[in-house]
Formats: sequence, C-alpha cells, structure tokens
Amino acid sequence: AMRNNPEIETKLKEIVALSLKHKLSLASHDDDSVEKVAEMHDLGVTISEFPVTAPAAEEARRRGLWTLMGAPNALRGQSMSGNLSALDAARAGLLSVIAADYHPAAFVPGIFKLADTVEGGLPAAVAMATANAARSAGLMDRGEIAIGQRADLVAVEPGDINRIRATFHAGRFVYSDGTLHPLRALAA
Repeated sequence: AMRNNPEIETKLKEIVALSLKHKLSLASHDDDSVEKVAEMHDLGVTISEFPVTAPAAEEARRRGLWTLMGAPNALRGQSMSGNLSALDAARAGLLSVIAADYHPAAFVPGIFKLADTVEGGLPAAVAMATANAARSAGLMDRGEIAIGQRADLVAVEPGDINRIRATFHAGRFVYSDGTLHPLRALAA
C-alpha cells in the first residue's frame, strides 16, 4: 500500500524518524496482512494496534511487536467489524496489550473477561492493561507494583458491575468512593 505511493512513503519515513529521535513508540493500525506487518516493522513500528487477522497478529508476534487490541472487543467477544476477536487472539497467545479508546467503560470489565480466557488468569490479564501497556509505550517506571515504580493503583471491586473503589497516582491517594474507610486516613 505505502510502497505504491512515494509521497506517502516519504512523509511516513519523516514521521518515523522524528518519532524515533524523540524515543516515541510507534504503532501501526489495523494490520490486515503479513506484508503490512513486515513493512511497518521495517519502518521501526513496535506496536501492532488492532491486527485484524490472525496471520497479521501471528506475524507481529513473530517479529517481536506488541499486539494491542481493544477492551470493547474483548468484552463483546468479537470485533464490531468482523475482524479478529481479542479473545481468540488471547487464547492463541497473540495478545499482549489491552486498551480502550472509544469506550473506556469497557476497560475494567474487558480485563475480567480476558482473565477467564488467558493462560495466567487475572494477573496476566491485568498485566496486559498495565505492565505490558506501559512497556509497549516505553514507560518503564510504571505498570506494576514494585520498588522504583510509580504506584499508580486502582482498587476494583469485581462483580456484575465492577466498581472502582479507590485510585492512587504516583503513590498518592487521589480518589475514594467512601466504601474503603481505612483509606480516608491516607487522604489527609
């Protein structure tokens, strides 16, 4: 696709060079073929965002790209447009990052849905939304509970409706819905 249009290829290479100069992670979008994944990888892309076919996701994984799919897709169990299911990708070991762009309310329930699907259960599903997401973006100081990490945390009560009960940003208490009473002391 890109190779057929020299003007697009030139502009894309300029954008890639600028991004790499500033140490920004690059993502391709809607990878629909092995060839597109190879082309994007060769440009310096490190994230295959929403691979739409299993062969594209397999090629992205083979080339060491992070494979990112949407939480709404995981929650529904299928793509809105008939593309690769996030759950199928997860079952095949092809999904490394889960995200939510157009429907953030699907994020937490999507993680719990993935927990029932992926090898490693809830810890593996949470890692897709946290540690893997951070690493894919080059953010090495966040995404897991460990010494030296930022400690951005969310306390979630799972259920038919998952409830966010409290949040911490960089180790500081920033929100509580009032149900976790011992956390009130941290707000002072």
